[in-house]
Amino acid sequence: MAILLGAAANAAQPSREDLLQELLTSAPTRLSARFETLEPDKLDLLRSLPAYATERGLKLKALLMIGPNGPGRAHTVVVVLAQEESFRMSVVLTSGGRISRKATTPIAADALARWVRGITASTLLIPAGSDISSLEAKLKDADFDLLLALFNPDELVLFVADLRTGDRSLAKQLIKVINGPMRAMRPTYPRE
Repeated sequence: MAILLGAAANAAQPSREDLLQELLTSAPTRLSARFETLEPDKLDLLRSLPAYATERGLKLKALLMIGPNGPGRAHTVVVVLAQEESFRMSVVLTSGGRISRKATTPIAADALARWVRGITASTLLIPAGSDISSLEAKLKDADFDLLLALFNPDELVLFVADLRTGDRSLAKQLIKVINGPMRAMRPTYPRE
């Protein structure tokens, strides 16, 4: 269940709760630079982030996790939170166990709907129902490197995909759709 620290963890390392806070805040926290063994676990984040957000008065609308990819075991975690009239999309990129970038942008409801439709229209995505326990079995049976969770008012909707072994052109198209709103994001970490 550990999201972030292995056996070599020491007291100076940020905690699991620190990671959850890092994912929900658009600005860097005082601990952003201290993560050294970060390895986001999709199922653990899916189980813990919604409750953590709710406890803090935040409304989680979507959670997209991609990774690990490449020799640096890079991960991308996208969090969409409801805000009064619109939404805020934030991304945390990790590589080599460290947070390499954080960025954020406001996103209008119609733009968010287009983004979700664009992602879910990909034939690479496999609907995974709404039961986290059945998703756990699917993740053990196959090597999915993408997990999308949509938090609708009455239900959780889950999708998985394997971007590494699927059709490369479809994977590139899907990544292009995913990255669409991120082009407008304002980097918050590291400070430029």
